[in-house]
Amino acid sequence: MRIDNTEKAPGSKKQRVVFDDGTVLSLYQSDLKRLEGLAVDGEISKAEFDDFIDEVILPRAKNRALHLVSKMDRTEADVRRKLNEGGYTEEVTEHVLSFMKEYHYIDDLSFAKSFIRTYMDTKSLSDIRRRLYEKGVKKAVISEAEAEAYQGDEEAIIEKLLQKKGYDREAADPKEKAKISRFLLSKGFSYDSFSDMI
Repeated sequence: MRIDNTEKAPGSKKQRVVFDDGTVLSLYQSDLKRLEGLAVDGEISKAEFDDFIDEVILPRAKNRALHLVSKMDRTEADVRRKLNEGGYTEEVTEHVLSFMKEYHYIDDLSFAKSFIRTYMDTKSLSDIRRRLYEKGVKKAVISEAEAEAYQGDEEAIIEKLLQKKGYDREAADPKEKAKISRFLLSKGFSYDSFSDMI
């Protein structure tokens, strides 16, 4: 393998290094010097390159992922995105994600159940589903988490929202009813779930 091109990664201390086989890595200057030191006539053997990945890049990527989840729970998709933004190859990212899942540092089902429990008393089920899907949780995982964790009472949630808005059903005119309907629809509630309450 040969280094084809290096350029400063925008907003980073790293260099974007492109190899002749298409591999792209984001490396510190010291990493680049180490790789160049392994080269013979500009050529880095596959074995030397693989050792460099195993000894330098993989541990760094694992540390990055562990740091990310130490701050807050994250989904697999979120950790993947952060590693990709960090310039790690797909192969390194997949290896790190396998490690993280094996030791339950990331677990989308647990994340989804916790998310559901946190918001089931304040948000509609459809809003919770949408937010989880936007976080990269797969639909099948959301369904499983919902079956195991959701105990919300949408009628009670709607009642709380109506009270918070100071809505008076008896005194509301058609304009106010339309306004509160739009508000509840924007929160993910179906019209059928609140039509009798407004």
